[in-house]
Amino acid sequence: MPCALPTTDATPEDPPAPSFEQVKTAPPRPQHPHPSDEPYTPKKRGPDEVKQTIDDVFQTYDPFLDRLKNGSLLSEEFKLGGEMSSVFARDLIGMDKDETDLSAKHKFSARVSLLSGASGTGKTQTCARLLGNFCGLGISCRPPELGKDPTDPGFRSCSGILNSLADRSKFGPISGDTAQLGENRTIVRTCVLTSVLSRISVLEAFLKCKPDAVSVETWKMQWALFELHPELSYKDFPELYQDICERLEDDLRDASPSAIWAILRATMHRLKSNFSEYMKIFYLIIDEAQFGALEYTSHFRSRADPDRPRSFLTEVVNVLTGFGLFTHTVISGISLSEDQIIDSVQSTTARLGTRLKVVYIPDGFYDKEEQRKYILKHLGPWAEKRKIPVKSFKRLVQRMLDLFPGRYRVTACFIEIVLRSDTECPHRLFTLFALRLTGGYVCTDGGQIEREEACLEGKAIELANEIRPIIDWKEYDSLPPDVKTTVIHMVARYITTGTMSTVTDKELKLVKASIGHVRCEETYDGSTDKVGSTGLGATGKGTTGKGTTGKGTTGNGTTGNGSADDGSTDKSSAHKSESRGADGQKAFVVSITEPLVIFSLMIRCKDELIKAVGDSTRWAPEPCSQGRSYELQILVIIALMFGGQFRRLGDLLLFREKYKHLEDLECELVAIYKVDGEYVASSAGWGCGPSSSLPLGFRANKAPDLKETVERGVGAAFYLPDPNNHIDVEFYARPKGSSKIIRIHVQAKFTTGENGKIRSVTFREAKQSLDPEWIYMSRCNKPGEPDRKLSTEEGPAIMEIFEKMRLAKHGDYEPLVPLSAEEEAKIPDHISVIAIAGPEETPKHFWKCEEDVWGPLSVTQSWPFKRYFGATWALAGAQNMVRVPEPRAT
Repeated sequence: MPCALPTTDATPEDPPAPSFEQVKTAPPRPQHPHPSDEPYTPKKRGPDEVKQTIDDVFQTYDPFLDRLKNGSLLSEEFKLGGEMSSVFARDLIGMDKDETDLSAKHKFSARVSLLSGASGTGKTQTCARLLGNFCGLGISCRPPELGKDPTDPGFRSCSGILNSLADRSKFGPISGDTAQLGENRTIVRTCVLTSVLSRISVLEAFLKCKPDAVSVETWKMQWALFELHPELSYKDFPELYQDICERLEDDLRDASPSAIWAILRATMHRLKSNFSEYMKIFYLIIDEAQFGALEYTSHFRSRADPDRPRSFLTEVVNVLTGFGLFTHTVISGISLSEDQIIDSVQSTTARLGTRLKVVYIPDGFYDKEEQRKYILKHLGPWAEKRKIPVKSFKRLVQRMLDLFPGRYRVTACFIEIVLRSDTECPHRLFTLFALRLTGGYVCTDGGQIEREEACLEGKAIELANEIRPIIDWKEYDSLPPDVKTTVIHMVARYITTGTMSTVTDKELKLVKASIGHVRCEETYDGSTDKVGSTGLGATGKGTTGKGTTGKGTTGNGTTGNGSADDGSTDKSSAHKSESRGADGQKAFVVSITEPLVIFSLMIRCKDELIKAVGDSTRWAPEPCSQGRSYELQILVIIALMFGGQFRRLGDLLLFREKYKHLEDLECELVAIYKVDGEYVASSAGWGCGPSSSLPLGFRANKAPDLKETVERGVGAAFYLPDPNNHIDVEFYARPKGSSKIIRIHVQAKFTTGENGKIRSVTFREAKQSLDPEWIYMSRCNKPGEPDRKLSTEEGPAIMEIFEKMRLAKHGDYEPLVPLSAEEEAKIPDHISVIAIAGPEETPKHFWKCEEDVWGPLSVTQSWPFKRYFGATWALAGAQNMVRVPEPRAT
């Protein structure tokens, strides 16, 4: 039996009625068979009783309806200075009507459209704009137990339908019983029509409340806002503890199917007759459809192929598109379930004599100037009201631009929390927000500005703590093992060198859907044997999207396998029309573009990433490639040992007697970036760094690339210069208690001689490469010329910039106990390191070599590499021994 509803007339003994927010956030009823021993058969109420039930509910909600009749507009509540803050709603209210009209005409003109894109890109915002510009109903398939951000609105859930199905004893898996399939479809049809009746009854009452002075266009927007934010309509009426649509759906669960259908038809007729201006174009929005495509797959079968399972989504779409209420249907879901959704609606499109049109949404903010305008639009008035210092606000905007490229939801969500909490400490909130999104990454570039702020307010902390991670880890964990391995290697390559990776089209689709956006640079199509450039914003199908608007609108054109005359995708034959190469794959050169995604994977998948870097020497085919891998291992070891903490240099480096005191010097790794044209240093490492610190290391193939990167001050902690430099790794460290920064140069040597000993010639070459006089210099072999000459014209400028970076000011560090002048004088400006892999003991060449006139020379110890990379790392050099084939037996 349906649950009894609590009375709204409280007695002195009764507890107060729950608030709307309490009911809204309460856990859903469990989806399991009815606990009664007797089969559950709902009481069948006839049309008169059903009408009376609807009238009774509306009488309860008369205060809400009267408020609408009196001209109270929801859109006024959301405006700046209104009673509620909602960036999402203000974006909807401020939409460009002509742009939305054009989008609907060209993108969503088909009877059935699929809006596809990665999580957080603005699909819900796009759908909301269709309702705000036209009219319709929105349904979300997202399970309530998954939760959502307090700042992330969504359409009304279909949980009422799912709960009704769970309570029906006759609804069950097919298990070979063909009659069960018909029973299941009948039950689903009844549950769906009951939900629709509750929704359109409320719609009819809502439309009747339009004041004469309010235009139809304005009232459409009010309905769209009510679909997304029903709680605002009841905020002044505490006795209205439940959304009216949910209340109606609950009260109609025991109505007879014939009564539901009769009243539904009558209500539809009245709507079309009395409100034709709203019903002429009437959208059905099914949002978060990927969840619906996974529900009850054991309960349904394909109508065309009885052996193929079908999902809850299939039946819902069939019912909703089958009784003539909706003129257009938009199904919105992430790319992971695109094929599942296509399969689910193929029978519907065939029945309607139409085809499914796939629309790809751009990946969010990539135009920084457009994103800057968006931030200033929403946060500018708040900053003026709060009298946030201009320098502080400018820096906040820059940090947002650095850390929030990509999905629309992240930028909008942070703005939302700032406005709802009305914080006076935006930089502290920014750091906490990033920490929650990533699961532990600490942005260290707040520095002095954070220290000047007060303690973060409780409201801001509460809102930030409710934010869900940027990656859905359940979804990530469900990926095939080979795809997760691909993700790990993509991230490992990018954080250590800033280089991209190659993936197949199947991998790309899964990566985009599960963890976030990628940038596609080139694509290979085996059918034509051609390599092409895709550019920024590519959808992963070898095409280029338009620039994103950052407002949830779709890009300029869609991709497809069979194109319609309006640039859409015909997916009716999606599985057979796509051209393929001989290997059945397309390939792409890609990189993950969102810093928050990279940081999240660094925290969550730390062990896997370290193993991937450690195994790179093990699987390298020959010593040269092992040496390149070793450079990246050095980078990772330093980030792990000296990242985010002060530690003795002697834990990794050994010095000769003259500089033995440096082994006790405690240092911390820093990344150097530019703020207002000046170099600033802040703590960096595995799990921390400035918001602009992506990637952790940057490998330059050419000197001009290195020069441009260091000039811009991108915040990388490590630089792997171009080959003409001769240095393998450059990084910076700050000593504890000092205002100085030490520049450290590393020359890596993975080769060893016989018996695991490094050869003397190898050691001399490494030492010479560290000589400043040889940086960007090459030997001259022609008679009459100097011994050496400049190898690249950018060389002197690069070295000058590196020195300017060494003089950077500390952004996040003030020594509690500064070193004495005597101790400060002992700290060198530079340290040279020869990183040797293989020998158990420090090479004798190191102890016997000539005095290093340019500063301290040190060598690495091997124990940290073995600890972090495992036993196989110690034998990676020995595996290069060649076994001479034994003579053939005679």
